[in-house]
Amino acid sequence: MSLSVFSFITALIWSNIFIIILSILKNQNKFISLFSFKPLIFLIIICIIRLIFMFETNHMIVIRSYNIFPNIIDLFNKTIFIIYDYKFSILNIFICIWISGTIICIFAYIKELIKLKSVLKNSKPIKNPNTIKILNNVISNSNKVYKTSIFELDFIPSPMVYGFFTPKIYLPKFHFSDEELYYILSHEYYHFLNRDIWIKLFMHIICSIFWFNPFIHILKTNLIHMLEIRCDNKVISDKTENEKIKYLESIMTVLKYQLSNKYLLNNTFERLNNIVFFKNKNTSNIEQRFNIATKSYRNKKFDIILYISIFILFIISNIYIIQPAYECTEPNAYSINPENSYILNNNGTYEIYIDNKFVANIKESELKKEPLSYLKIKNIK
Repeated sequence: MSLSVFSFITALIWSNIFIIILSILKNQNKFISLFSFKPLIFLIIICIIRLIFMFETNHMIVIRSYNIFPNIIDLFNKTIFIIYDYKFSILNIFICIWISGTIICIFAYIKELIKLKSVLKNSKPIKNPNTIKILNNVISNSNKVYKTSIFELDFIPSPMVYGFFTPKIYLPKFHFSDEELYYILSHEYYHFLNRDIWIKLFMHIICSIFWFNPFIHILKTNLIHMLEIRCDNKVISDKTENEKIKYLESIMTVLKYQLSNKYLLNNTFERLNNIVFFKNKNTSNIEQRFNIATKSYRNKKFDIILYISIFILFIISNIYIIQPAYECTEPNAYSINPENSYILNNNGTYEIYIDNKFVANIKESELKKEPLSYLKIKNIK
């Protein structure tokens, strides 16, 4: 198992393909009405795993690129300038810019977290007995019980939950009915139970590492939307049709509050994209949340087929790897690749064969070097 430029590019290509598929399916209401949103969450998980697992193994099938990849590699290796006899190629410059961009993104996020924490210090604890009672009902009706604090902030755009280990729910300075408050607090509490803040932190780290890839930011947007839908589903999973409508009315109340208080939107909350109850930027996402909340999806047989199909596609993405190939122009030159070459282990002595013809003896230390590391090793019986 090794990491190379080729395995890195292959991982990016496949993960981008998964993101494109996800974006297409996510916008298909017919698909969601048939399979629900859960396969999309599974596809997001598969996409992230494929992006992280960018290693290549000896068992991979090599797809030879004779035009595109050789030109890319030649471009990457092109020397731009020389400092103290050290040649700086485009690849070297890209790596420096990549690392610098990652560090900047991570520090910017840490700065926003610190700023958010200072903003939240201005909140006032809610001691209203009725609100506390509703919160206790929410906690008792959930699967897990955590000590939860509730606060009021007069400038946040919508209700939100914050806290990696202990949940703290923040409400805007607005009068909600008891029923609305119950659903709002339920939504926020389930965000904590689902560990959504940890998921978003992990996703932000991924975005910081692959900041140069526009598709990864599309993935983040889709992930946030799926987390909201999953949270909606948790709240209304055991509710009647009438109760579901009441829940959606609570969402509408928050939306109206946001529309009438646009000036309250703080840049800190906007950039952090924290776990809030409702966002009004994308009307299609709002519509979709409402549609999913009012429909039932029960087609388990097709669900299993879809999960298997996604997993098979993931396996296929780990079987093939794209690598550059060059035509031999010299008469005495050899073309070494897994299709025409192999290594023979003759009692500790390693021999390389090309087109079933002995070419040369090689040292054991050379087996880990390219292109020999891609060749199959056969043992004499």
